[in-house]
Amino acid sequence: MVRISPAPVSPPRDKPLATELLPSPQAADDAPAASKSMTAMEHKNEGNAHVAHKHYEQAAASYQCALDAFYPSQPAPSLEIAIRSNLALVYNKLSKFECAEHECEVALRLCNDTEKKDVVAKLYFRKSSSLEERGLYELAIHDLEQCREILSKGGKGNKGGKGTNMKRTVEVALRRLTELVSTRRGKEDKDEEAAMAAAEAA
Repeated sequence: MVRISPAPVSPPRDKPLATELLPSPQAADDAPAASKSMTAMEHKNEGNAHVAHKHYEQAAASYQCALDAFYPSQPAPSLEIAIRSNLALVYNKLSKFECAEHECEVALRLCNDTEKKDVVAKLYFRKSSSLEERGLYELAIHDLEQCREILSKGGKGNKGGKGTNMKRTVEVALRRLTELVSTRRGKEDKDEEAAMAAAEAA
């Protein structure tokens, strides 16, 4: 069972993300659910091909089309999770870090106890990357710790290959972020001491 503990709350956004405001103009057709899933899979595969060639804008468009293809029917959760995870990847590549975080959050809400551990771990890792880029180091550390805990309980992380590499990457990222937080707190303490000394001297 994958236990997901509540994460600290990110700072509120001033306005909705673009991905929250994108009803599809093609969304109202009456095609059967199986056909929609097939179309979504085709768009997903197209997006994967764009990622392989580092065409991230095109990949983002393909993944968004894959999500639009579900509307208004309910997709298979595992497919939507995979698409949103991939969309988070390309948003991070495009420096659209709030959008990446949003996609991970939505995907994590869709995950249940039967979801593959490495899938959930990857979502936490990608979310932590977007948080780190925004300077939210404590929140990023929380998600990396979630990722490490999940990988330590099973999944591909214990079977060698990419999963083992991911565990190493998580540990490296945790050390780096812990040092950054320590350095930032040390600077804040020095600034506070200097301000207090200046106030006393005034």
